[in-house]
Amino acid sequence: MNRVILNSTLPAIAALVGAMVADLAETLVDPANSGNAAKIYDAALGHHWLMVLSAGLLLVSSVLIVPGVFGVVGSLGGRARWLGGAARAFALLGAIGHGALAGVYLVWASIPGDGATRAQLINVIERLNDSSSLVLIFPLFIAFPVALLATFGAAVKAGRAPKWVLGAAAAALALAIAHPISDRFTTSAALLCLITAAAVGVATRGERTSRITGVNPLPAAS
Repeated sequence: MNRVILNSTLPAIAALVGAMVADLAETLVDPANSGNAAKIYDAALGHHWLMVLSAGLLLVSSVLIVPGVFGVVGSLGGRARWLGGAARAFALLGAIGHGALAGVYLVWASIPGDGATRAQLINVIERLNDSSSLVLIFPLFIAFPVALLATFGAAVKAGRAPKWVLGAAAAALALAIAHPISDRFTTSAALLCLITAAAVGVATRGERTSRITGVNPLPAAS
């Protein structure tokens, strides 16, 4: 990869990192950070603006993930193309999922008000959260981290990133799922791993290969 190709992917890498930074920031500012109805109600009542901010950060992440993934995998070729195609598909689904989750946050933020007791409104949130119809959009929430994992996998397969990038991405996803301490801690740690992998791993390999040559060697004809 020559320097021109590297420079063309830098905006995409920046967008990818920006999406993860927005996701990390949402995790840190989210006053509820839980599916518990009582915590959600108290957060919406006492920290309404933080709930709205959380929704805004989710929307930012949904806007940035698509150009970030598309730009990075679009510069890859060879055996990484099929994995890049999967990353694109998951990025689109993940963007929809984060947009839907932002809408849920805005609904939660608007629930507290006059005319109903705390117990009644908590019951409303519980009914919303326990609705079986939400199963339809649950895969969209999972698509966001899967898109990142597929993107890093494609970059490693194409020789554009060191193998530890994929390892960091996989470990981050496993850490977020396991949550042995708390959702906020593990999600923050996972996203920091991903941000490091994107900002340092991909960019470092790109700089390293750009110093070698502007033309990739072709295999000798048999």
